[in-house]
Amino acid sequence: MTYLKNFGAWLEKHRPNIPTSISDRDADKWEPLISIADYLDYAFPSEESPTYYGDKARRCAEILSNVDTDMPVNVELLSDIRDVLNDTTITDQEKSYILTTVLLQALIGNQELRWGDFNYGKEMTAKQLAKRLRKLCKMLDSSQWPLET
Repeated sequence: MTYLKNFGAWLEKHRPNIPTSISDRDADKWEPLISIADYLDYAFPSEESPTYYGDKARRCAEILSNVDTDMPVNVELLSDIRDVLNDTTITDQEKSYILTTVLLQALIGNQELRWGDFNYGKEMTAKQLAKRLRKLCKMLDSSQWPLET
């Protein structure tokens, strides 16, 4: 019971450092989790790093909070694929039939896009890309696919 009182008192006073890249709204959501992680660092120091748990919690908060939620994922994916196909380094022949591996590497290779850590911090897989594109194809009338510009 004493342990819980100490934990509660520590959490009451503690104000964690929230990464500046996180919005105020998201910071309010992440503050309790980061506080608990900081307490774990305080009560059970890791040999690896004195801020091991806090650093992990902050990194998760940054990754999960900085996902652009204004654009649906499939719309964002199509937009990013369009940008890949509009890249001048890709020939017209390659544009007419692009390999999944080439497309995927272009998507995950761009650090500004979400696809490098889309899969819970890991790269999007070919299977995930195919599944999303398959759903989009089913939504289109088969007479309209492939889309002509």
